[in-house]
Parts: sequence; structure tokens; C-alpha cells
Amino acid sequence: MAKAKAQKTAPKHKSFNARSIAGQFSFRFSGFTMDANDTPFHLTGIGWFSLDGQGNLTGAQTSSTTQIARQGGVHKYSQYTLNGTYAVNANGTGTAIIDFTTKTPGSVPMQGYFDLMMAGSNRFWFMSTKEILSDGSAADEVVSGEAVKTS
Repeated sequence: MAKAKAQKTAPKHKSFNARSIAGQFSFRFSGFTMDANDTPFHLTGIGWFSLDGQGNLTGAQTSSTTQIARQGGVHKYSQYTLNGTYAVNANGTGTAIIDFTTKTPGSVPMQGYFDLMMAGSNRFWFMSTKEILSDGSAADEVVSGEAVKTS
């Protein structure tokens, strides 16, 4: 007697939206940035944000940069408050636009644009797609990271 083969079906994916991912998240990121003299810097940071289920984001982050080329590098530490918007598609992809308001003298406020991808219902990955400095110029920066829901 021949054994019946089990039917394989595609796994079901959760449908996402702004409300389904609402909550508080902790995040970490790292990447690279350039200054006005084209000096490369490593950029890393941690923080938290809340997603309100209506597409609004608030939070805070701490970041650190250090020069990775040439002599005389200086470590720079900055703190920012975050305010912005986010949108999530049913397939788990999404975008966010975040205003970074500096709390550290000498740091520059900016607006960041991000793509994101849900990695389950309690975390997602993100990457920068564009940063605009307060004077309207583009920042030469790329970062990626992960956010994990804490509540």
C-alpha cells in the first residue's frame, strides 16, 4: 500500500497595520556617516520609542560617533528626542519619518527617513533611506538596526 504524501502549503503570514504593532520598543542601530570634509565616522546608538497605533511615534535615542580614518579622531556623544510618523503595510513592510531634536549642544537636528520590515509581531528591522539636516542639506549617512517590543 502506498503512503499518502502530506500536502505542503505556504505558511500563513500575519497581516500587519499601524494598530497591530502599537506599543513601546527598545532599539539599537549602527552605520556610517561622513562630515563636511568627507571624513568617515562609525555611528551607533540605542533608544526607545512608542508607536500609538494611529501612525505617530515618540521617543528618545543616544548615539555615538567616532572617526574611522585620519588622525585626531574625536568621540562624539549625542542625545535626541524623536517625533514622527510611521506606516505599515499588510505584508509587514513599512516606512517611518522621524524628526530628531538634539538635546546635546553642538549636535545637529535632522529628519530621518526609514524603511522597515516586520520580523514577527514583536520586532522589526529598519534601515535609513535619507537624512535631511536642519539647514535642508542631505546627510551622507546610512544606518540599520532592530527594534524589539517591550510592552
